[in-house]
Amino acid sequence: MLCPFCAEEIKEQAVVCRHCHRDLAVQKPLLDENQALRKEIEDLRRQFNSLQRTAILHRGSPRPTAQDKSAFAFSPRYVAVYLLLPILLLLAAHYLIVIRFDLREIVLRLVSIALSLPFGFALFWRHRSGPILLIVTATIVSIAAVGGMLAVVSLIDVNVPIVPRDRREWQEAVEQALSIGLAMGAGYMFARVAENLLFGTEGSPGPLNALARSIISLVAPSNNERDLKARIESFQQVLAMLVVTVTTLGSIYAGVKSVLN
Repeated sequence: MLCPFCAEEIKEQAVVCRHCHRDLAVQKPLLDENQALRKEIEDLRRQFNSLQRTAILHRGSPRPTAQDKSAFAFSPRYVAVYLLLPILLLLAAHYLIVIRFDLREIVLRLVSIALSLPFGFALFWRHRSGPILLIVTATIVSIAAVGGMLAVVSLIDVNVPIVPRDRREWQEAVEQALSIGLAMGAGYMFARVAENLLFGTEGSPGPLNALARSIISLVAPSNNERDLKARIESFQQVLAMLVVTVTTLGSIYAGVKSVLN
């Protein structure tokens, strides 16, 4: 810190300035209090800026309430946008890539991942849907899309049955469905990370928050609640980014594994 008399750099524990030799015993408590107040003001300023950004970005689009979420689940809008639309897009991609233009299977797998990601992202970003609705959506879309692809191939080539014939075909179908589901999960988690980075983690408890709090409390405990909260939020963001990375890589791996082999 700086000496209040000569403005020279001194240690925070000093009671006498080594430059001007003035007594700091009286001023030190005031300096400490002043420093604490400045830090608190800076924290309040950051919180205000975060709330201001939230208000600007979400103006005209208020955060959905629990009642809104329950009304949205399996509503006509949900069925049309998050079930029928991705299934139709995936089937269209399959027809164009595999049947119309006869491109490599890996192209279809990568395009399927790219098509699925935005729907998982929108489920959280637009509607704040919970993990259960994400799992249900990803399961329905992936199974219906892969089943539809198999049905289309069977209709075009009568010698190919709809149901996979052997272990390898079953494995390819399951891996493709898993890839689509994981891609939606990666989009969902990316939306959560983006919200935390933009608006902070305040008011967004969940499994990652509880896990981060448990780990930080054991590994890096702190008596200062503000410091503990900052550590938990930082570690929670790291965990969320890790989940996004693992989910995305898992989706890509499941999609291209059988094709590359």
